Formats: sequence, structure tokens, C-alpha cells
Amino acid sequence: MDLQQTFFFFFFVCVLVVASTCQNFLIFHSLIENFAFFFNIHVC
Repeated sequence: MDLQQTFFFFFFVCVLVVASTCQNFLIFHSLIENFAFFFNIHVC
């Protein structure tokens, strides 16, 4: 559980950094939602 949360946090930070530098924020946001739904994680 700890390793999964750490990996998800690292992935979220990486995507967030990429999204901040790119203009396709909606695409990355949708990707994050799908990734979170796949791992059964609810992100506020």
C-alpha cells in the first residue's frame, strides 16, 4: 500500500510538472482521472 501510494504520488508530481509546461492540461487531467480510477484512488 505504501509503495503504491508513493508511486502514484511520484507519477502525479511528474504529470503535474509536465502539464504545467504544456498547454494540453485537459488531456493530462483526464489521464490523471483515468489513472486514479484504475487504481481505485479518489483524488480531490
